[in-house]
Amino acid sequence: EKNSKYNNINYGVQILKESDSPDGINGNVILAAHSGTANISYFRNLDKLDLGDDAIIYYQGNTYNYKVVKKYDADKTGKINIKRDKSIDFSINSGYYFKCEFTVPFISEYQVMNAAVVLEAVSKLKINHDYELIRQAIMTVKWEGRMEFAAPGVILDGAHNGPGIDEFIKTFNDYRCVGRKNILFSVVKDKDYDYMISVISRTDARKVYITQLDSSRALSTDKILRDFRDNNCHAEIAIVDNVSDAYDLAVNEKNKDDILFCVGSLYLVGEIKKHILSL
Repeated sequence: EKNSKYNNINYGVQILKESDSPDGINGNVILAAHSGTANISYFRNLDKLDLGDDAIIYYQGNTYNYKVVKKYDADKTGKINIKRDKSIDFSINSGYYFKCEFTVPFISEYQVMNAAVVLEAVSKLKINHDYELIRQAIMTVKWEGRMEFAAPGVILDGAHNGPGIDEFIKTFNDYRCVGRKNILFSVVKDKDYDYMISVISRTDARKVYITQLDSSRALSTDKILRDFRDNNCHAEIAIVDNVSDAYDLAVNEKNKDDILFCVGSLYLVGEIKKHILSL
């Protein structure tokens, strides 16, 4: 039980209060324990788990089977970012925010840094603050076109330069997906599209849909296709003349558990959002 005094790493394996129960739907079970050499170091061999290994939890008479699909290293600071399907939990331990926990409603780690900057600014103002009000404000913030869930299984990201696409790739690679990951891509011709296409080509996307924006600045699908081929992209590639048709095709072809990432331009985000509203 979470409220038991024995639910503590100094007694055994702790169920963190942010954890869902194993019988929850699409939840996250979060366990913590020591990994040293003491008799309470129940996770002393955790680092020996490898990708593909099984992890089994027995809970209320039922067995729940998990498989290792990702491994992360984190600095031993007493705190860690917990990635959920649509948000990240993080904590700050300082004189102003003593053991305070927050949630950003995004799946990208850079949004944690953005929130931390805001929290630091508030602390520098040295004003009386309502922790719960700040926590709720951060939890409910909206930022259109930045890893935005626009429809079931559809994520829009307006990354359109080198640093932006680097953060997109980090999130794309780390995002847990039961199904397959697909990408809908378009870009304007005055951006560093060569770099953008080169890093997208190295992802494990199953299929890439390329299209042309409704703009005089749009890069043609012919040029986009040549760049993907020059970068030896292993994904299947579909060419669709306009954004609306490309979006419809990508959504119709995806399975329930697949994720479609739409990236490359804020123009692309705008056209897709306009199209979604018209459906």
